[in-house]
Amino acid sequence: MESPLPLGSPLQEPQLLDGPVAQSLYLLTQPLKRPVHLATAIDPEAMPDPTAEYDPRILWQRQLGMVCQGELVVLGNEVVTIDQGGGLFRFDPRQFKARTDGQWQIGGQIIAGGLDHNPAFTPLLLRGEEGVVYQLALPGDGKELVVRHFRATGGRGRPDVTEEKVALAGAALAGAPILVGETLLVPLSDGRLVRSGFPLKGGEALVWPTWRARHASPRRAATWPPSAGRFH
Repeated sequence: MESPLPLGSPLQEPQLLDGPVAQSLYLLTQPLKRPVHLATAIDPEAMPDPTAEYDPRILWQRQLGMVCQGELVVLGNEVVTIDQGGGLFRFDPRQFKARTDGQWQIGGQIIAGGLDHNPAFTPLLLRGEEGVVYQLALPGDGKELVVRHFRATGGRGRPDVTEEKVALAGAALAGAPILVGETLLVPLSDGRLVRSGFPLKGGEALVWPTWRARHASPRRAATWPPSAGRFH
């Protein structure tokens, strides 16, 4: 049985156009779990190949535009940001003209693709050591914290990005994760505090017994920075 292409919901009528060799089907869709728009060219005669690195039915796919989400981070000559679908982008301001006379400018590069939407957590960027930024996200059902590590390359060569995951063992976040040096601190709703250094080893992380004071309400959220060396 042929597997369907996970393209999402159609936003307009498909178009079938003749090319130099064969016909191509063009679709504009929105993924079911990401608020972005994708333009996709499909070979209607191709068959799926489970051994191939990329689906041979897709000739090309492009995301149409992006809307910045959260704070931007400037790393040297690059500007790093997250879009509305959880994708990580970089821009080189030197590529843009100071005066455009009303014309649109094209630029930017996708560093890492989008993630399933989770209304309970908005992806964020944390500045690390010199030239490094971390993207934190809690996609989909929120069972794992996705941590992306990006090192600026000055716009030269392929993006230097890695992705790791931290299992939350059924708990929810009890506050925003923060970086202390190059250590990630993640307060959980069951009172545990996950402490992760980088790079991770198979998602392993240290777990401290509790961040919550004994007299605090179970519904109390963790607040940063610590006061007098304690979490509240």
